[in-house]
Amino acid sequence: ADMKSALKSARKDLIQAMGSAKRLEQKEKDLNLEAADWEQKAILALEREDEDLAREALRRKHRTLKEARNVRARAAEQTTAAGAMKAQLERIEEKLDDLIEQQEVVLKKKAWPSNSTERQNFFQAQADLLEPDIAEARQVLAELQAFRDLFRQEAALPGENVTDKDIL
Repeated sequence: ADMKSALKSARKDLIQAMGSAKRLEQKEKDLNLEAADWEQKAILALEREDEDLAREALRRKHRTLKEARNVRARAAEQTTAAGAMKAQLERIEEKLDDLIEQQEVVLKKKAWPSNSTERQNFFQAQADLLEPDIAEARQVLAELQAFRDLFRQEAALPGENVTDKDIL
């Protein structure tokens, strides 16, 4: 149950990471449009022979393009992070599927114990056999959760506080 809950949470985080990357890509496009608007304002100011206003418009264009480059870099980071999360999640899901398959094979090979003590011993033996795989899956899940926490910390644009609701 814990494993399935962790996988569900990881899938949700993956969707959030992908959404964050898309929002950053859109923000970059918006900033590039804004920079083009500042350039047009600079041209209009020059046509009106207002060099101070034109310089200010060009400064704002430059700042907006710089912000767009920063956002582009963050979008690339988010896309890379989402790809890494997806690969890690797929590894975890494959490992869990393997564990379930191994358990089913073991159960098919063994005759069902007739009394409760034998059943308890049987399940303990199966748990002992699967413990290394379960421990490895838990380690991968812990790594994924650490990665998710790092992603949440980096998801905010400079000057923003981001909560899980904001990422969705």
